Amino acid sequence: MKKVILGILLVIGLGSCGFDSYKGYESYDDYVIHDINTLKSPVILIGKSCSMSMWGITVKDGKDSIRHYGNASSLANNIGESRNIGDTIK
Repeated sequence: MKKVILGILLVIGLGSCGFDSYKGYESYDDYVIHDINTLKSPVILIGKSCSMSMWGITVKDGKDSIRHYGNASSLANNIGESRNIGDTIK
């Protein structure tokens, strides 16, 4: 029984590590900004979706890499709200 409780506590403890960070960045916004800056120009908006007045976007860069940024990012939300599909973002 002690091993089961210890196992559960270990899983909960490991699962909560890094909860406040996203891939080493302080926030999801910081990650999105960094990731968009690393994309090769031109970066084109190829898709967007709105859920509860918040926008997620999908972009394609000059190397044909496709990235999706969810609506938890204020940058993605602003781009989705103000740009049209086919617009060059960068």
